[in-house]
Amino acid sequence: MSAPGPTCRPPSSPSPAAPTAGTPKRLAVRRELGLLALQVAPGYLSDRQAEEALDVLGDWIGGTAEQLFAERRYALTGTRGPSRDRRG
Repeated sequence: MSAPGPTCRPPSSPSPAAPTAGTPKRLAVRRELGLLALQVAPGYLSDRQAEEALDVLGDWIGGTAEQLFAERRYALTGTRGPSRDRRG
């Protein structure tokens, strides 16, 4: 009988709230992708027109139109997620 193999454990990852060393770099990459998405689909285009252009770009660079929409929105607004009113 052979010894049992190594157990598979998921890689440990920091909690979502904990910043990581890659965070500033990741945000810079997201910003650059957003600026690229804005060049391909400027803010004045309708969502439908932007979707068509971002779909082509996504196919070309290996992303999705949804991801590029999010990065485009980030480049336009500077926010990373849905807007939340914190005034209570």
